[in-house]
Amino acid sequence: MGEGRSRMRVAVAVTMGAMALLPTPASPQFSGPASTELSWSPRGDLTALGAGLIGSIFLVSLDPQIRTWLHADRRQHSTAISSLAAAVEPAGSTLPQVASVGMMFLARISGHEGLTEASRNVTGALGFASGAAMTLKTIVGRARPKTAEGNPGAFFAEGPVVRSSGLHSFPSGHTTTAFALATAVNQEIGEHWPGRPRVVGPALYGAAALVGLSRIYDDHHWSSDVLMGAVLGTVISRSWVRVSHRRGSLGTRALEPILIRSLDQRTGIGLRWSF
Repeated sequence: MGEGRSRMRVAVAVTMGAMALLPTPASPQFSGPASTELSWSPRGDLTALGAGLIGSIFLVSLDPQIRTWLHADRRQHSTAISSLAAAVEPAGSTLPQVASVGMMFLARISGHEGLTEASRNVTGALGFASGAAMTLKTIVGRARPKTAEGNPGAFFAEGPVVRSSGLHSFPSGHTTTAFALATAVNQEIGEHWPGRPRVVGPALYGAAALVGLSRIYDDHHWSSDVLMGAVLGTVISRSWVRVSHRRGSLGTRALEPILIRSLDQRTGIGLRWSF
């Protein structure tokens, strides 16, 4: 037990170090659309991803214990916990991506430049973070807790490319999306609303953390999957938003909402990405 706690401390320390390595943008002054050039450090982001991966590796040995603790009868049969897990789960699904695309389209047709830019950046961050998570899932091929029958070391189960959903455990896609959403929204609010209440950031990241915990609670992921998803979503989202503001073309002017008409004359909303 002492050794387990020691490994947990190491994993937490490495993860906190990964978050600390992410550069912090300067506080901008807003008068209309965002225009501040936010600093971006590829080396810092890569270091943070590496630290998150190391932390996840340390946490693998503790995955069974954490799973057992969360799956204790008194917690699994708790109506309050089950209801909370069900309530936060949509924040890590495709719902935020659909909502951000819809917001971007409505902002553009209404002529609200600042909201259009912010929703574009959020949409781009969610898209790239989700794509990165899915790519890793298909390469790593880690078995989900139920599929692995409690074996957290079941990696690369079907070779280099895995198509089975039961082997898409690492990293957690829901957690990646939730933290990407929290990061992008927090940065855009900070860019357009410098005087925001201090509780906004902790509330966004707290909700994202609840999504991650719900994935462990519902036995869809190991705790190390959730940890890597949190770091991945945060790093990619911050990088996307900062590069978007810095260059003014990647993810901002390049990502546009468009109306799509199908062969059977149905109309929908799509995205056009020019580069």
